[in-house]
Amino acid sequence: MKKIPYGLQNIESVITEGYLYIDKTKYIELLENIPEKYQVFLRPRKFGKTLWINTMDKYYDVNYKEKFDSVFSELYIGKNPTPKKSGYHVLRFNFSGISTETLEILKKDFLLEVYNQIESFVIKYNLRNEIILDKTIKESASLLMSFLKQYSDLNIERKIFIMIDEYDHFASELLGFKFNKFKDVVSKTGFVRKFYETIKKGTESVVDRIFITGVAPITLDSLTSGFNIAKNISMKAEVSELLGFREEDVESILEMFDINKNIINDMRYSYNGYRFSDEAEKRVYNSDMVLYFLTEYMRNKKNPKEIIDVNIASDYKKMENMMRLSPEADKIIEEIISKDGLTGYLVEIFNMERTQTKEDAITLLFYLGYLTIREENFEGYRLDIPNYVMKKLFYESFGNVVSRDIKEYADLTEINL
Repeated sequence: MKKIPYGLQNIESVITEGYLYIDKTKYIELLENIPEKYQVFLRPRKFGKTLWINTMDKYYDVNYKEKFDSVFSELYIGKNPTPKKSGYHVLRFNFSGISTETLEILKKDFLLEVYNQIESFVIKYNLRNEIILDKTIKESASLLMSFLKQYSDLNIERKIFIMIDEYDHFASELLGFKFNKFKDVVSKTGFVRKFYETIKKGTESVVDRIFITGVAPITLDSLTSGFNIAKNISMKAEVSELLGFREEDVESILEMFDINKNIINDMRYSYNGYRFSDEAEKRVYNSDMVLYFLTEYMRNKKNPKEIIDVNIASDYKKMENMMRLSPEADKIIEEIISKDGLTGYLVEIFNMERTQTKEDAITLLFYLGYLTIREENFEGYRLDIPNYVMKKLFYESFGNVVSRDIKEYADLTEINL
């Protein structure tokens, strides 16, 4: 019997160690065929973004060619490989562990991540004698520029695929608690903007493709003057099911583990409902929440007492102060809690350096996963809270701002699990 891969983020471990894997690899082919080569894909917390980045990394990395079949042979993309399979030197960054304690520590941690990943790249592709990393460089953009120039001077035929996971993680924390520092980081002279400007410069020579994941477009749109080449594909209908589980996926999982299919009603109420495009045909479940539920069920042979994974709850707590930046936050929160949603527009240009509008706040809630698309109408979109878990998290985060009448209206009674 397959094992439940709760918390696993390495595709090789999942496949070779006998864990359950819902095959999403057809989307590698789809992403490769999208005209835009520099892509940003945003999804709420705990939706499997890191596992997806890891999957792309191993698929495209030329150094993984010998192990390719052991992971991909039985998956869609292994049976239908694209021309760019095992075709790149992959440079991958993960900014989830960056400390925001002080601006100095933030810059130091960011620089360390950039240095460590470039060093790993140099070692992995046996370039230690050709590329010299100067440890005296104190700016991440300068370090990256030095590396890209040296790589370009080598005239290596193979291009670089840059993958960035959790690009907005540290920025989200700054935005919620230290807004002035956020502006310093992403301003015209900020070190983060300069870093992305350097990546853009690299696309003129050795950087062929870019794939960036995160939760919200807060940093991306603040960087547009310096990094205006990336396309936010998050609301494209064709990628609406890239991450998350479909209803039929959950049904097949329950059958695989011989679990009573009746519990899907509880799971649907608690975890389903996300629709990231008005053209999407189906809604999806948060995959992490489903795997958490199944792990607890298999351990105790009954539904978990707590339907919210503590890891998800702690992540969403960090988002609360981001909403406070909007002058209309209280009014929006009251409307959502009283009506389980609202009608409004989603903005494409999301700039946190100006006063936030109602549409900005609604867009932020959509990307965070508190709201999802029900339908498009003449007033924009009808946006609802997708499921019980998100309703509970929303109320716990923002319920303190609403009136007593609204609190009494909001139904947060536990479902019978």
